[in-house]
Amino acid sequence: MTAKERDEFREFRHGVGDVLKDCVRVVGQRVALERAYALIEAGIGGTQQQWQGAEAALFAVRAMGAEVSPNEDTVLPKVMDMLARFPPHPKLRYAATLVIGRYTEWTYEHPQYVAFQLSYIAEGFKEREVAAASAQALKYLCQDCARFLADHWRDLLGFFGDVAAAGTLDDADVIEVSVALAHVISAVPAPDTAAAIEAFCMPVGQELGALLQPAALEPAARRPVALLLDRLGAFLRYVHVEDDKSVQLTTQIVSDAWPLAQAALQRVANDAKVSESAAKFIRVLVEFYSG
Repeated sequence: MTAKERDEFREFRHGVGDVLKDCVRVVGQRVALERAYALIEAGIGGTQQQWQGAEAALFAVRAMGAEVSPNEDTVLPKVMDMLARFPPHPKLRYAATLVIGRYTEWTYEHPQYVAFQLSYIAEGFKEREVAAASAQALKYLCQDCARFLADHWRDLLGFFGDVAAAGTLDDADVIEVSVALAHVISAVPAPDTAAAIEAFCMPVGQELGALLQPAALEPAARRPVALLLDRLGAFLRYVHVEDDKSVQLTTQIVSDAWPLAQAALQRVANDAKVSESAAKFIRVLVEFYSG
């Protein structure tokens, strides 16, 4: 498929999505979702599984999300329960993961699905074709359901370290997961908030400091420096703390981060990516102080 054909297909799917939203408004959410559910069931049932039909129906469910109430209790539970029966096809897992990410407000009203959805998303990180969808879905699940995930912040932090080290995530996906963790850590009860913030920030800061130690930054170290600046900046932008201990710790982290940003600019001012990441990071630090 050429680039032009991909653009045309993407535009076509957007148009279909608009039509599906209109269908929900006309026939109602239950009827519209039941039709999509029947197509998914037909696509994964039988002896010859036709994943294309199920994938298209999952796209329909996702597209209709803007018009579906978070309190829908008839069809969406059946759709979510069906995910565990899907055949191991990356296209299906990709589409199903995007559905989970689209309906996280619904999940907030149905917290019994949080554990399964988190596990389903985590499995997707093992497949490069699904990793981007998993990062996006995790961000939205952590954003909307942080209160149900706050007790598991250590597990999430350890999981993030594993997938980041595995190298299956693109840089943008790493940032998505950093934002996800910021949402969860913001919901951690006050006695443990400071420890959670420190557990995320300190390893990133230490790794960044080690990379910036040499007087001249090696070309191979430039991309990791930019990514670490982006990770720390994304986390500090989205984490919100109120208790005194956490505020003091975050303020100290921000103060310690200034020399790192300065060192990055001094070492490789002529590197566009590092300079851009350092500038964005400085903006986050300034916004923190002004806030």
